[in-house]
Amino acid sequence: MTALGYARAQLQFHIKAALNVGCSRQQVIEAIIQVSSYTGFPATLDALYAAKEVLDTVAEQRDGEAGDAEQDLVDIEDRYERGLAFMERIDGAAGKRVVETLQDIAPDLARYIIEYTFGEIYPRLHLSLKHREIVTVAACTALGTALPELKVHTCTGS
Repeated sequence: MTALGYARAQLQFHIKAALNVGCSRQQVIEAIIQVSSYTGFPATLDALYAAKEVLDTVAEQRDGEAGDAEQDLVDIEDRYERGLAFMERIDGAAGKRVVETLQDIAPDLARYIIEYTFGEIYPRLHLSLKHREIVTVAACTALGTALPELKVHTCTGS
């Protein structure tokens, strides 16, 4: 629903369902943040605003119970090296080829992908790598325009 960018009511419905089956507030937020590199910041921000409405309502209904508000803190000093390690672990040679392809035309974007997506987002708490990949594959599928990315994140991309 985050990837679609226009399905606010359905996203909120599924957020409530996720909470009903035991997902934590932070897992919901992490699933949305996970796809920010693929869906873009406008869709991600809209999804986070929609999630906040649901999470605030649920907290009020549960007598104002606090959510897990702790923040994931990732050391900024080593995010490039950490990102390379995560990218290799997750995408293998396919991820390396993507970065190499960008070196001639957009080296800063290649660095951003490594540092932000793999160095800051993937190492965050609250979602396992397996669950992050499930979310990523779902988002790339929903986008309908991310076939190369979908191939990288499935067994056909290696």
